[in-house]
Amino acid sequence: MKVFANDYEVLSIGGLDVENHADGVVIFGETHITKDLAGKQKAQALYEFSQSLVAWFANQDENELASLRQNADEAENLAENSAQNPAQENNAVQTVKNPFA
Repeated sequence: MKVFANDYEVLSIGGLDVENHADGVVIFGETHITKDLAGKQKAQALYEFSQSLVAWFANQDENELASLRQNADEAENLAENSAQNPAQENNAVQTVKNPFA
């Protein structure tokens, strides 16, 4: 999986799923790593995924990463404020006459 490259890849390791998104990676579920060949295969898959994730971050500029986080926080705050105060939105919603009435 090439992390942050698309919005459709999913890596499944037992019951653990890693969803790839352009703006992040979501990891959910659980898996049992046993002391056998199946456990070794799961551990290897986790290791390879972790390596690719860490490698992606190693190739990024820290200032750019900080800027991306700040932009994401601002967008999240804007969305929260809009949900709490819908009257303060900038006329994004209009009432129109029903053409079928």
